[in-house]
Formats: sequence, structure tokens, C-alpha cells
Amino acid sequence: MRFVLAVLLIVHGVAHAVGFVVPWKLVSTAEMPYKTTILGGMLDIGDVGARALGIVWLVAALGLVLLGGAVLTGLSARVWLFALLALSLGLCVVGWPEARIGLVVNVVLLVAVLAMPTLAGR
Repeated sequence: MRFVLAVLLIVHGVAHAVGFVVPWKLVSTAEMPYKTTILGGMLDIGDVGARALGIVWLVAALGLVLLGGAVLTGLSARVWLFALLALSLGLCVVGWPEARIGLVVNVVLLVAVLAMPTLAGR
């Protein structure tokens, strides 16, 4: 179970990288076009805001990948797990509707962490 959780965290972290590469105009696709709005288009944060938010997505991406490695090696990661899942959840809400799949993944990861007493108890 620890291996599966670690892989899910790493894959989820890699998926978060999209939130960085699109606002920084490194990649743009039909599914993830460059935009400066958040919360389903309700708020325009401009180019600078989009890039700043992209840095937060990058921090979450790197954190989740590193956390997956920590879980894989058996290091205690409870506080970081909950902190990064909360950050990821918040980013998915801000990135709605494009990040809706990430919202579901965060809930699945949270349930998995809570179901692992040895991991969640540290």
C-alpha cells in the first residue's frame, strides 16, 4: 500500500507541473490553454498573477514528488502529507474546472492516507 501511495503522490506531483508550464507559456494545449482567470473564469488575476500562481503549482508539484519519495523510503511524512494535500486541494479549486480531476485525486489520496494507520499515525 505504501508503494501505491508513493507512486500516486509522484504522478499527482507531475500532473501539478502543468499548472506551472502553462502560465509560464512553456506549453499550451487545447485542453489547457493559457489564461489569466481563476475560479472558473470568475476572477482575472492578469499575467503576473497567473505566473505567480504558476510558481505555487510548481512548489506543490515538487513537494508531492519529494513526498512520494519520502513515503517510498519509509520516512515519516504525516504533516507534509496533509499540508501538501491541502495546498493541492486549494489549487484544484482555484484551477476549476480544468483541475477537477485533481480534486478527486486529492480526496482519494486523503482517504488512502487516513486508511494507513502506520503512515497517518506518525
